[in-house]
Amino acid sequence: MLFALSLLLLLLISGLGVELLRSENHLLDLGARGYQEREWPSISIVVAARNEQESIEKATLSLLQQEYPDYELIVVNDRSTDRTGEILGNLQQSHSELKSITIEELPAGWLGKCNALHQGAKAATSDWLLFTDADVSMRPDTLKVTIDYSLAEKADHMTMAPQCEMPSWLLRAFVATFAFFFKLHVKPSQISNPRSKAHVGIGAFNLVRRDVYSAVGGHEAIRLRPDDDLKLGKLLKSKGYHQRFANGVGLISVPWYRSIGEMTRGLEKNSFAGIDYSISKWIASNAMVLTLFVLPFLLLLVTHGWSFGVTVASCALILLMGVFNSVKSGYRLDHGLFFPIGCLLFLFVFNRAIILTFWRKGIVWRNCFYGLDELKKNVV
Repeated sequence: MLFALSLLLLLLISGLGVELLRSENHLLDLGARGYQEREWPSISIVVAARNEQESIEKATLSLLQQEYPDYELIVVNDRSTDRTGEILGNLQQSHSELKSITIEELPAGWLGKCNALHQGAKAATSDWLLFTDADVSMRPDTLKVTIDYSLAEKADHMTMAPQCEMPSWLLRAFVATFAFFFKLHVKPSQISNPRSKAHVGIGAFNLVRRDVYSAVGGHEAIRLRPDDDLKLGKLLKSKGYHQRFANGVGLISVPWYRSIGEMTRGLEKNSFAGIDYSISKWIASNAMVLTLFVLPFLLLLVTHGWSFGVTVASCALILLMGVFNSVKSGYRLDHGLFFPIGCLLFLFVFNRAIILTFWRKGIVWRNCFYGLDELKKNVV
């Protein structure tokens, strides 16, 4: 019985390893790719900012320094109570190409970020829209490289995973684990397959044709989605539009969280939304992680002979996957070796977020409360 269980786990883990390799092969190494000179389409960069005084200046300047011939930058100041508005005002004095929109009140039936991006898109005048966050920094040629790739691939929507800048070893190791499960969730190798339902969207970089964005209803269709970035990708893919996903390490970066506590609180808002508020998916997620990535290490304590050898192979493969994913995500080998413990930390953060959502009957995001019953109504 133990041998059969050990062998089954090895086969399942091997399958995930193959999928991880395929996913990485489909991620474009944009940091090493050049671009062709062409007639460049216009781009409107839309940024939603709420209380971003620590990061808004650096991020905005990186966007203003893009080596792209035809783009505009629209930063939406969403009810900020800190110095965000003041900083944007100072930047406008020396950068006339920067447009700023200020939102004083949140309309009913909208999440703050979704409304801010919606208002920014309404003010945009370009052929393409790039939605990004107020703490994201980009390499000067990011727009050229990504538009060149999107046009070459005939993509209607392109999204990129950023390099997350974290101040501690533990945070970097956790983010490597988080990236692994994100890839399992979105299945990058299937995103470009029109017959697959696999889809993706990342708030740090969602580049979409303006006419396509309007055709699917834009952010109004996802106005109550804390996972608006991912659900924008789902909307676009479900309507038959071409989607591409790329590894943005070397092109875009974001200082994601500064501490484990901040990270734990930050993931409260979208963990349940990410599984569509489904109890069955919640149970299945826990079972999958515990069975495939924790159970093999426990079996080392009770298996012998061939069963032990197969279990050792499973554990070694898990560690290899963790290391491979860590390096591809821009982190070190030793961050990947943390993967088995990272799985337990991931489950703690994930389960805590969902339990709190039930306890509070909603989520708190940027000091605003949104009821769970209302959030569930925005089905995508």
